[in-house]
Amino acid sequence: MYCRKCGNQLRKGALFCASCGTSISQVQSEEIQPEVIEEVIVPEQKIESLASNKLILSIILITMVLSIGLIIII
Repeated sequence: MYCRKCGNQLRKGALFCASCGTSISQVQSEEIQPEVIEEVIVPEQKIESLASNKLILSIILITMVLSIGLIIII
């Protein structure tokens, strides 16, 4: 459990916060809301779009490397 006032971790069985001195009974009497973590969901279309973009960029890069190689040889 963490102190509602200063956020420091409370020792098990403590009556007061060792950091700021707040009474633990005050902390326990207040309703503590759990931290909510939002999950980002990426639609399948976006994933497919990213995969096709990587393929196109790879083809362009290979073409450029081959072109530069041919220019150097000639």
